[in-house]
Order: sequence, then C-alpha cells, then structure tokens
Amino acid sequence: MEKGKTKYGAVLVVTIALVFSASLALAGRGGRGMGGGGMGPGQGGWGQGMVPRQGGYGYAGSLTAEQTQKLQTLREAYLQEITPLRNQLFVKNSELRLLWAETTPDQEKIMAKQKEMNEIQQQIQEKATKHQLEARSIVGQ
Repeated sequence: MEKGKTKYGAVLVVTIALVFSASLALAGRGGRGMGGGGMGPGQGGWGQGMVPRQGGYGYAGSLTAEQTQKLQTLREAYLQEITPLRNQLFVKNSELRLLWAETTPDQEKIMAKQKEMNEIQQQIQEKATKHQLEARSIVGQ
C-alpha cells in the first residue's frame, strides 16, 4: 500500500510541475495560448472567411483596426477563461490514468473521474461556441 502512495505522490508532483510549466509557457507567449495560430476547432479556422495567420488569426477579407483589436482582445479573454479548465482537465486525466494503473481498477472511481472530465470538456465547448459567435459578430458574418 505504501508503494502505491509513493507512486501516486510522484505522479501528482510531476502533474503539478507540468501544469505550472504550461502556465509559464502561456504567459511567455503573450497570451496566445495553446492551439497555435488558428481561432478554434475545425480545419482552416472558424467558419467561412476565418483563416489562421502568423501570430494569430484573421479574416480573409479586410478588417478595420478596431475589428482586429476587438478580435485580439476577445481571443485573449477566451484563452484566459479556458486555460484553468484545460489545466483541470489535464490533472483529471492524470488522475484517471492512475486509477486505471491500479492492480484492481475501481469501476465507480473511474466512472466518476470520467464524468468530471466530461463536465469540464462540456464547459470548454460551451465557451468555445460562445467565443465563435462573438467573433462572428465582430467581423459581421
């Protein structure tokens, strides 16, 4: 039993270190966050006309400076909003892997942890949908 606690402690320390380093990486990139240059899920950005660009994202047509600034502000707010959720999801995933690694996995614990992860993923998806709709309202689509 003591060996299992030691293994759990070691994985927890590594998980916390990874979350911390991911947070530092986000801060060092000027708030651009994970996911590179695209605006969101799907191939080629969001919806018709939205395309990934170097250092961010853009609209295939021409945007005013005000629209560009609004989109950038919106994206930074979105990333700040979902980063804690993504970090939580990462930790929950690590915890789930530990549950599966036990010699006799506890089905109830695994199902409960999966449910927690699904709830976090749903929150992220709702925020992504809201963000997409707000971005479209800025560019007038």
